[in-house]
Amino acid sequence: MSWLEVLLQFVRDILPLPKVVRAYERGVAFVLGRARGPLVPGWYWNIPVIREIEVYPVVEQTVNLTNISITTRDAKPYTISANFNYEVLDAVRAYTQVHELDQSMRNEALKYLHRLARTVTAERLVGSQRALERRIREHLQKKVEAWGVRVIDVGVTDLVQAKQIRVFGELGTR
Repeated sequence: MSWLEVLLQFVRDILPLPKVVRAYERGVAFVLGRARGPLVPGWYWNIPVIREIEVYPVVEQTVNLTNISITTRDAKPYTISANFNYEVLDAVRAYTQVHELDQSMRNEALKYLHRLARTVTAERLVGSQRALERRIREHLQKKVEAWGVRVIDVGVTDLVQAKQIRVFGELGTR
């Protein structure tokens, strides 16, 4: 970069610029590092270092959990796919109480699915998918409530007995 480009970049970085919060978003203002908000739709001045504006979507969103390998209590391998829908009720908490909301929710759902699968037999897992969805939803809701989030729905999209299982990191056929 030339010295002129560097100078222009520096000037742009220190000038206050407007930040727009759209109808499907809520904003969080960080004033000298402290969270303020939520900011409703409109425009706000983003003043570098002093007041920085971040936005977060508050409309319904879907997280997809694809091809999860699980093993039931009776040692039967299954592959399960699921998804869940959620909405952000409090953008300030969603932004300040958890790092990477989508990824954290995905990891929590995966962890719970694995733990739950180890406690049930294959027959019960396959036979009670609605109960499985309900239990996942209830668990997730308890976990994410502090993050300002509401879980709307959980759905198992695929549940099949696996043809291969992992044994100490290696694949073996069954």
